Amino acid sequence: MPDEGVAIEVLYEHPVTLPRIVSVVLPGGFSPDHIPASTANLLREDAGIIQVYLDLPGANGQPSTPGEMDHYGEQSRRAVAAALRYAAGEISDDAGLSLVERIEASSAPPLVLVGRSNGGNLATATLADSNLNLPPVDGLVLWETPAGPQFILTELTDEQASYIGVDKQ
Repeated sequence: MPDEGVAIEVLYEHPVTLPRIVSVVLPGGFSPDHIPASTANLLREDAGIIQVYLDLPGANGQPSTPGEMDHYGEQSRRAVAAALRYAAGEISDDAGLSLVERIEASSAPPLVLVGRSNGGNLATATLADSNLNLPPVDGLVLWETPAGPQFILTELTDEQASYIGVDKQ
């Protein structure tokens, strides 16, 4: 996508028959490299799901998303925001086509952000970032996202942890 410089891969069954949903998928792990999409990460194309995958800044692939790996920080959130805008039909790809034009739809299908494992943390942080120009997102799916009160201070097995309200006897 020339305006945002984000490397993406779109997977869908052709020809596209409606109704469909568009999902921007953020796989788990810590790597910025997500395309080409692994078969282990694929959703069911025949279930009407158009899948948008992206490489985060610092990825090694070609094409690649510019920037440095920021461990799902501000640059990564901006890349996800650009992928969401593309998925919503707001910006065009290198061929000058929006996703809505590419799938020959009359309007953008419902947009869902999918976060697996650490991708769920990035999805949540992106949606919470008020500085991003996000399109309306119709749904959020989180799968095994490591978020919760047990992750606030440290891993549970860390011997250097501060034990708050816990008797260490």
